[in-house]
Amino acid sequence: MKKLLTFLTVLSLTLSLCSCALKNVQDAQIDSSVPEAVTEAMTGKTFSSGKIQNNVYYSEFSEITITAPNDKWEFADRNYLLSLMEIEETAKDSQKKDEEIAKRATIYDALLSDNATGSNILIEYENLSLAENPEISETEYANKIENELKSSKTYKYEVSDPYTVIISSKKYTRLDCSTKIERDNVHISYFIRKTNKYMFVICITPGVTGDITVENMLSFIS
Repeated sequence: MKKLLTFLTVLSLTLSLCSCALKNVQDAQIDSSVPEAVTEAMTGKTFSSGKIQNNVYYSEFSEITITAPNDKWEFADRNYLLSLMEIEETAKDSQKKDEEIAKRATIYDALLSDNATGSNILIEYENLSLAENPEISETEYANKIENELKSSKTYKYEVSDPYTVIISSKKYTRLDCSTKIERDNVHISYFIRKTNKYMFVICITPGVTGDITVENMLSFIS
């Protein structure tokens, strides 16, 4: 079980890398009148890393807040996220650090985990200026993730068709998938929104123990 929980903690990181080549959320619901998520205008807004204080993450860049429900949930250390991007935490100037981060193809901005269950929420960005198709839509991006998952030789994934949901008054394209690991069914949900020159992705992975669901974890986000 410990091996499985460790795997779940990094599962969304691994899955999100598949695509590198290239009102309150409790009210999240399907908006059937919109065929796909509306793309925000490329305003040229400068990238800035999110901040974590008192177990709360806030990103001015993507206008999102994640609040840990209790002290059992912890945000990953900034140095850990920088190491995933092969960046050393040496620069004291946060603006220069953000300039370096903004040039990465994949940016990991936050990882909230409950180590007891293996549940986690990953916040990441894909730099579209480095992508093969910078004009890719949210739905096209979701389809690329689906294709990568279904081509996996390690696990067999069941993947839903992408659909539109509302999270804090913003439209996201949602993609749900599941696979079997050992004896457990593992679920992963992607919430995708194009913002400025990046594809913003929230990846939610509920643990296999306990009764927490994706919807429960969406309630942490505003």
